Amino acid sequence: MSLFFTYKRDLLHSYLQNLYDVTYTNLSLQAELTLITMFRGKTAAIFLLFMMAMYLRAICTSIEDNGNKLTQGTSETAELGKAINLPKTNTLEDLKEREASIFKTFPEECFSKEKQHIESHHKGFTSLVFKLYRSHQEKEAFKEGIMFVSLALLLYLTLAFSEAKKADKGETGGLGKIIFLPRINLLADFQEKENSIFDPLSPKCITKKTLKSSSSKFHYYKSTKALYKSLATESSLSASLTSSFTLSATVSVATKSKSSEKTEVSGISLIMQALTEKIYVDKECLLSSKRSSLKEEFKKHLKTLPLKIEKPWLHHSWKAYSDFLETYGSHVITSEEEGSRFQQMVFAESSESYSERDFQVRACISAAGPTSYGKLDVAACSNVSESEKSEATKMSTSETRFVRGGLRDTNSALTNGKASAELIKKLLNEAKKSPSPVQHTFMPIWIILKSHFISGDDDDVDNYVRATNLQYYYSGYLDYGCYYSTSGTLQIQKFDYTEQSTSRYPEFEWTLAKEGCHDDDDCHYIVGVWCSCLGDSCVHYSSEKRITGQIKETAYINRHTWDWKGCDWKIWGSVCECDNKDRNKRKVVWHLPITSKDAGKHKAHGNGTYLEPKDPVPRQGWRTPRPNTAEDVAKPSKPGSTKHHTANHPIQNQRKKEEEEM
Repeated sequence: MSLFFTYKRDLLHSYLQNLYDVTYTNLSLQAELTLITMFRGKTAAIFLLFMMAMYLRAICTSIEDNGNKLTQGTSETAELGKAINLPKTNTLEDLKEREASIFKTFPEECFSKEKQHIESHHKGFTSLVFKLYRSHQEKEAFKEGIMFVSLALLLYLTLAFSEAKKADKGETGGLGKIIFLPRINLLADFQEKENSIFDPLSPKCITKKTLKSSSSKFHYYKSTKALYKSLATESSLSASLTSSFTLSATVSVATKSKSSEKTEVSGISLIMQALTEKIYVDKECLLSSKRSSLKEEFKKHLKTLPLKIEKPWLHHSWKAYSDFLETYGSHVITSEEEGSRFQQMVFAESSESYSERDFQVRACISAAGPTSYGKLDVAACSNVSESEKSEATKMSTSETRFVRGGLRDTNSALTNGKASAELIKKLLNEAKKSPSPVQHTFMPIWIILKSHFISGDDDDVDNYVRATNLQYYYSGYLDYGCYYSTSGTLQIQKFDYTEQSTSRYPEFEWTLAKEGCHDDDDCHYIVGVWCSCLGDSCVHYSSEKRITGQIKETAYINRHTWDWKGCDWKIWGSVCECDNKDRNKRKVVWHLPITSKDAGKHKAHGNGTYLEPKDPVPRQGWRTPRPNTAEDVAKPSKPGSTKHHTANHPIQNQRKKEEEEM
């Protein structure tokens, strides 16, 4: 780029000096190009626009002057050769009315005139000195010069915008930027959805590592759980966030499933990639308020989040936190691998019982076509038999392709479904020429916020509380799915503060009402001499296996014959009653565990250390809840009715009417 500018500078200097005898009196083009490197973005662009205007103004002025000079009888020569009565004339006044002509005409050669366009008074900008020419050839050449100078300046302006765009992105790419993970397909390009919460990071925080690697591999997913685990591992997500909420967008697009929570699939991913560079940010820069600073606008928005959550079991109580996540995001990008990547994914419902080899063959054919798959640099694709090929074409599958990097035409052709081994190889060969991010790792935003606001002053303490609230809201209420459900006045499932929670150190947990009967009306005599629990407050637990492989314990109202379960004889052999011991105790099934080792650090704000709690896991335990006041109790249902609030994700149901929860 510097050689190009030097060449154009010398060419422009020589052209103007030889053709127009132009002299640069204040500032050379080299100085102007130096200024471009000093200014960034819009500043450089505005500077060049101003310079273009100055040049064109000088040129246009010169043309006007030249035209005036070549015209006889103009105001500039009209007074020459005329006579006045000097004794009666005040020479300090206008003489035009007292002039009289005594000559018929003057030949042109009698006049001698040289006009200069004096330097601009704008300090620091280029001044041009033009000698004007009278010949037609010189005038035409001058017009050609106008076009050359204009085009040259336009070229410089275009390059300045290009460099400004690169400067805006910087050498850090998307590092330190934030996304809302549940809304993002991690396998596609999501740069347009990135937000910035940090002021520009210091170059010392960024490390670059040149990569020169090409690889081809298969990732086989025996189950949906394996797919979630693979995505989470590649993105450095904790095990607790390997869920259908956090990765829902990615899995749904990859498998083309209407609901990634309900469809059990198996499949494979053929990945061919060429990596050119890895860029990662020192995590201490993200975590330390001394090495990075959060944007003021972001901090102002953070301060608007409520410290105390009224009725945390209701999703509208978290609206401010929901809006915050939607506005900024949940996870910060900590590293990127750049290059080009071709990824062919093939999935089928697990009930089809396809083997790993079946998926391999189908992926090879889908990637390169039925005639050129053997040309792929993949061993499994080079030895496909005719029978395997025949069976693969009959498979009932969903297929998705993701293409990153490479030149536009190559990328577009592959993205639009063209199957070609040669085109895939071309994409990989273009990795260095036109790289794109192909892989990312992430860090939850609440870890960063807690670390930034651990100093101990009042503002930091409040923001630390907000960060903790945000962690519980995302990890528990949203990701684990701590839904609220009621039956009459009984709160079956409830997300609430723990007994140990304080205003400075909030803690939340998800609890279930005790299993069994809660009222005598739940207990019914059954012929055969026993009591059965069924009714509006007879709670039954269920172990629900999630699509990710996790076991989640939930509760619901039992409506079928269920022997005893807290019911016993009130009058033996004829009348039943509820005798469920400790029925007011609730079972804790989710919380963020703080170990004794972590507790001291967690409780000691200002000691400069905070250890992130272990991954949230279901906890089997009991506690007696605080007494419910009339305000705490949800609005009772009509007699005999049961309400179950099991929306897919609370954040997707913000617009539901409040009475559906009350």
